[in-house]
Amino acid sequence: MKSLQKLLVSSLLVCLFTLGGPGLWADNCEDAYAAFVKSDFDTAIQICLTADNCGFMCDLNLAFAFLERSELNKSKKDWEISQKLIKDLEKRIDLQKIELLVRFSRLLDKQATIKICGQLAEVGFDKAETQKDYTYLIQFLKPRYNEVVYVPAIRALYRFLKANREYVMKKGGTIPVSHREIFTSKELMDTLLELGTRTDLASDCLVIIEEPAIAYLEKISDPWVEKVIKRIRSSIEARREKYPQSTWYGATPIE
Repeated sequence: MKSLQKLLVSSLLVCLFTLGGPGLWADNCEDAYAAFVKSDFDTAIQICLTADNCGFMCDLNLAFAFLERSELNKSKKDWEISQKLIKDLEKRIDLQKIELLVRFSRLLDKQATIKICGQLAEVGFDKAETQKDYTYLIQFLKPRYNEVVYVPAIRALYRFLKANREYVMKKGGTIPVSHREIFTSKELMDTLLELGTRTDLASDCLVIIEEPAIAYLEKISDPWVEKVIKRIRSSIEARREKYPQSTWYGATPIE
């Protein structure tokens, strides 16, 4: 156990990441990634541990190299190291670093890594709080991203939209103006329509958005869209029944 702790300490000291330090991409990251892609995990680990400047990308490489080497050699020691490194990554991951997961998530011969990419993306998207965060999140719903990224992204978006809708329906509240800008975003509408054939959560999001979505969807002739519109109209009826003077963004008129 002492040797494991010693290696972990040296790994994290060498690959220490600070917001004021080097950028997300550090020296030798490409070499480490190339070695990882070739399943040369020993070389990938060595490069990461000896790099002069190590950023988040290198830390991902290090954790994934230990993880995949544990899968290859059935090494409990490597697995334990990888889990400690992954926990550290979970603490540091944020929306801006999720982009770095994309390259790893496309390596289909490394399923353990892909699984962790999904977990890290979930953690990163859960840290979204502001309008700026959720506006930035929309890009990860685009077709160029695979399900490892877009699934946790739309889950986070769905939770955000649902919380706002429930604030109106259950608490009689009013959605903040900054949040309404997301509800009425044309980019979001376009993206959810593109995503509609890949996940049911896209239509669920459109239903929660409600009137801003129906005004946009009525211009489109498509069986899937017609079903979504029907659900939205039912949602509007339920809101008006509970709050007759309500708007899509608030339960009561605002003076």
